[in-house]
Amino acid sequence: MLEDTSAAILIIPIRVRDSRFVRASQEITLKFPDSQQTFTSSVLEVGAQVALIGREQVVTVKAWTKEKGLPTGMPLRCTINCGKVRIMEFLKRSIQW
Repeated sequence: MLEDTSAAILIIPIRVRDSRFVRASQEITLKFPDSQQTFTSSVLEVGAQVALIGREQVVTVKAWTKEKGLPTGMPLRCTINCGKVRIMEFLKRSIQW
């Protein structure tokens, strides 16, 4: 059995309507819920299968990090950095929702 412990794979649910702005290799900032400790991750892929969490339609994003010693199954605050958006683009996206 081969086990790769050099990286951790993260599963992140995002709203379907936001998934079109997420691409592979975008940077993700992760934060533990009760501390100021942050670390980074990168998007591997955006899933295609839609699921429901509460009343929200979501897809899953797979991401990876090289951080060591992360607890498994622990919820983290995730921010996917999609780059800068001009004001007109932001308004256009808001109207389409």
